[in-house]
Amino acid sequence: MTPLLATLLFLHVIAAIVAFGPTFAFPVIAHLGQQNPQHGLFAVELSERIETRMVIPVALSMPVTGVAMIFVAGISPFTNFWLGRAIGLYTCLS
Repeated sequence: MTPLLATLLFLHVIAAIVAFGPTFAFPVIAHLGQQNPQHGLFAVELSERIETRMVIPVALSMPVTGVAMIFVAGISPFTNFWLGRAIGLYTCLS
């Protein structure tokens, strides 16, 4: 594995953790906002701020690092079974 590929892989995995990790707290934030109606607005604004300032921008970096890894590694997504399926699933769900 080349150092560039290792760096791209590291950035890709860290981006996935940073982008989607905080979303697991959204149900907890919502539940606390429902239990304490006086803090409901704060709960909604907090969830929205996390999504717009962290989740979406970092998640948008993942396709860039993914495509860069494909080019650096010299892998064809059309001949690699799992990579082709993953790209197809990603484009269908996006």
